[in-house]
Amino acid sequence: AARLPWAERAAWAFALGMGVVGWLAFWPPLAGWVAPLPFALLAAAGLPGLALLGAPPAGAGLSALSPWGRALLVLVVLVMAGDLVEAWVPPTDADSLAYHFAIPRRVLLDGYLIFVPRAADGAIPLLPQMTYLAALALGGERAMTLWCALSGWAMAALAFTTARRHLSPDWALVAAALVLTLPATLYGAGSG
Repeated sequence: AARLPWAERAAWAFALGMGVVGWLAFWPPLAGWVAPLPFALLAAAGLPGLALLGAPPAGAGLSALSPWGRALLVLVVLVMAGDLVEAWVPPTDADSLAYHFAIPRRVLLDGYLIFVPRAADGAIPLLPQMTYLAALALGGERAMTLWCALSGWAMAALAFTTARRHLSPDWALVAAALVLTLPATLYGAGSG
């Protein structure tokens, strides 16, 4: 099998790594060990994996984009700046406050994993919420909301790099821009 380009490997590594971190971050609260140390150890244990990615190659960069593509890149950067603003302010949406951020906060305060039954859909796996818990334990609410923004950007990076296998840089950027500007992404990047 052909080896994936560096950018695509990095995007897939983030997506898969987020799932692994969510799964591994589940175990300390289950054992009643909710403190910054286990999450710092988890983050440190993942750092050697960066060596597997290697250094990014020197590439064409922005020179591969047409003037239209560069204008689209400005739009993408503006949307990402909006995500940062959303992540910088305290969360106010009901879904995050009642569920997505409330569960990690309660686990952190209680010191152990909690079960939250939901009438509409039962009890769900807490994979993303455990990544939020790790960020909350390590850096507080701002780290948690910035982590949400970063995970939204990673989704767009995965869309771009996957589309890039079949499309020009300009059209792959369109795919990333579409993902970044989906209403669910605009609403969710920077919040739960």
